Amino acid sequence: QPDAWYYHSVNRAAQAGLLGEPADGYYRPEAALTYEQLISVLVRTYELQKGQIILGNGEDATNKGEVFVKARQLGLLAGLAEGFAGKDIINRINADQGMARLVELLNKK
Repeated sequence: QPDAWYYHSVNRAAQAGLLGEPADGYYRPEAALTYEQLISVLVRTYELQKGQIILGNGEDATNKGEVFVKARQLGLLAGLAEGFAGKDIINRINADQGMARLVELLNKK
């Protein structure tokens, strides 16, 4: 919705390729966020900042679990709750931890 307060931010993130390609073509910023969605955004943000292509663009990379393998290799999962499944809804603490870990890795020399 162009009048939503987050419209421009979501649009910029989508144009940068951070959000992948939703299967139905619609981003749903008000929907609950799953672990795999957040981790996919974190990995793509890392890619963008480091100039490395790790994941393809689209849902297929996430559905195959590739995103978790890459996130684990990068160290992005450190500190997140163990035993989560990709389709589980992420809680705020784990989302914050994931973003903090991304910032830490990006600032690492």
